[in-house]
Amino acid sequence: MGISSIPSSITMSPMPPEVLKRNREVVIGEEIGRARVLTINRPNHLNFISREMALMLGQKFEKYEKDDNAEFVIIKGAGRTFSAGRDLKMFYDGRNTRDSCLEAAYRMYWLNYHIHTYKKPHIALVHGMSVGGGASLMVPMKFSVVTEKAFCSTPETSLGFHPDCGFSYMLSRLPGRLGEYLGLTGVKLKGKEVVAAGLATHLVPSEGIRATIIDKDKSPKWNPSTLDKVSDEQLDLIFKPFEDHNLELQIPIKEECRFE
Repeated sequence: MGISSIPSSITMSPMPPEVLKRNREVVIGEEIGRARVLTINRPNHLNFISREMALMLGQKFEKYEKDDNAEFVIIKGAGRTFSAGRDLKMFYDGRNTRDSCLEAAYRMYWLNYHIHTYKKPHIALVHGMSVGGGASLMVPMKFSVVTEKAFCSTPETSLGFHPDCGFSYMLSRLPGRLGEYLGLTGVKLKGKEVVAAGLATHLVPSEGIRATIIDKDKSPKWNPSTLDKVSDEQLDLIFKPFEDHNLELQIPIKEECRFE
């Protein structure tokens, strides 16, 4: 299924300040070796997903899926949060135009479906808020890496709306009655609770997901500087195993326990 084009006048990152100012692109795509990195770039608006952003993300995901030089895709948010979900202002602005609302909904739902059926490994790096439509970008990823400051919820349920953007499907596949509880209450899960519930795959400390040193030119300086210099001991410091008594729920051992 292809994605229709948008007018050239519509332009679409934790990231260095100058990147945030780069033409104020709503989505920044970077090609780093075999990796493809997508950054949701509306930090002053909590990275709300606009109509244009949903289209741009879909186009980028589709492009990278067909790119033989791309082995995996990473998605992250600019600033202090991953994404606060869909920008409902677009529905209000298009309230008098039926096709406008349908188009906005279609773009988002198509993006969600594409992520669920993606043919290459994809990774979400989540720090801060990941709720509603934002969480729908995080949960179906092959690897969803969250920090202790990340939190996830479906706030639309508190307004009397059903869990949106594929969450009815995802919550119904959580163990026991957990999905029913989350879908009815919209309760907020934080850090390791997100992993314990099966909505993320890994928990890392905040410093493990962002550059710890910033050079004078504002570009991140990673330590170690390249992947080939990373040792197993350093990886073990970040991906520490959970202690059983620290979790209220046991993480499913089998991969098929996630989305069947």
